[in-house]
Amino acid sequence: MNSHFLIFNAPTERVADRFLRDRKRTPNRIFRRLISAGSFAVLSALLIAFASIDSKADQIYTFTGSGTVGETGNTDSAKATFDIAASGLLTITLQNTTVGGTLSHGDLLNSIVFSLANPTPTGITLNKISLGAGSEQIEVSGSGKNITVDKSTVAPGKSTWTTQFNGLTQNKVTYGFGLSDIGQNGIFQNPTGGAGGKNGIAAAGTNFAQSDFKEPSPFYSDTLVFQVQLAGVGNGMPTVTDAGFIFGTNGTGSTGGFVPAVSVPEPTSLALAAIGMGCAGGVRALRRKKILA
Repeated sequence: MNSHFLIFNAPTERVADRFLRDRKRTPNRIFRRLISAGSFAVLSALLIAFASIDSKADQIYTFTGSGTVGETGNTDSAKATFDIAASGLLTITLQNTTVGGTLSHGDLLNSIVFSLANPTPTGITLNKISLGAGSEQIEVSGSGKNITVDKSTVAPGKSTWTTQFNGLTQNKVTYGFGLSDIGQNGIFQNPTGGAGGKNGIAAAGTNFAQSDFKEPSPFYSDTLVFQVQLAGVGNGMPTVTDAGFIFGTNGTGSTGGFVPAVSVPEPTSLALAAIGMGCAGGVRALRRKKILA
């Protein structure tokens, strides 16, 4: 009897031990599997949530560009932020970011060209221009030792800037829209209400008390903000697909003064990318831990 009991009891104890061990491991296994599967679900939910929030807000795009300008041989740079509302109102913040200030008329930022799609507007109308924070409108008069520089923080109104754009193809990219303070040799028609001469946006720190700025035309220091109404988009908010800057005043911006711009990711896009990488990394870590276990 005893031998039979021992034979029967031995495997029973081993089964019980395995059951207890499996019971202890089961919660961890289930937890890891839930996290592994749930990470994708959480990521998907976050992406949907961000997309939902973003679809209700303005669409914002930022472009920057830097390059050598043929008219002066200097390296000029600029930044543009496009804020598109569901009403079809487009706000463009245009800044001359040239390091060390604009050196001469040839380094003035006088035009921006860009493309819009999905949907593509049938036209744009310039409604309003205002000075950016800390920017100034500047009038220069006189010559030689008698140059007078008058600075004002009064909003420039429409100034001489125009949207009468004839199109520009540069680096195999055709731009559909633009704003300019100069005729630009056929790219833009002559601005209305002004001389269409040596105007534009100078970088902060520019010395206007030099003979190169003796023109009485208005200049703008640092930043201008344009309010533009898009036509033919309904409640759609187009995507800004391309942008470029034009520097100089001799009307050859299509060749010597054109600087292409590149898109800068917005914080929301960066946050989504970080969340995606974080979740993917977490899944990989759990799987690695599972394999090692």
